[in-house]
Amino acid sequence: MERSKFNFIASLLYDYPQTDTYIRQRTEELMYPYNSNQDDNIGGGRGNIPDKPIERMAINIATDRRLTTLERNKKIIDQCLDKCGEDTNKLVDMVYFNKSHTLEGAAMNTLVSYSKAKQLRLNLFELIADELRI
Repeated sequence: MERSKFNFIASLLYDYPQTDTYIRQRTEELMYPYNSNQDDNIGGGRGNIPDKPIERMAINIATDRRLTTLERNKKIIDQCLDKCGEDTNKLVDMVYFNKSHTLEGAAMNTLVSYSKAKQLRLNLFELIADELRI
């Protein structure tokens, strides 16, 4: 696997525990946008185009690239972790989610060899790369 793909997937796994927070923040940004060009014209005329803010907000949320990418990455990682074994899940949890161990330390705690841990990680990364189509 190429180093750039490996590092990209590793960064996705490091950010995975905060993904729900990122999704919630982006949804709130789209629902309540900051408008610095607020019209201070009090008593001004009405526009002739009816405004539908709820529909516009729903379309913005449904078509936002950043939000759909976050949701897609989370879904793919969930599916790939479900397909992997218990040892792989423990290794990923210790190394990437909790950041409490190196791969070698996590391998010792899960009672697998270091080379087996590297192989489990590589299998997971290849599975995620296939699902992401990168």
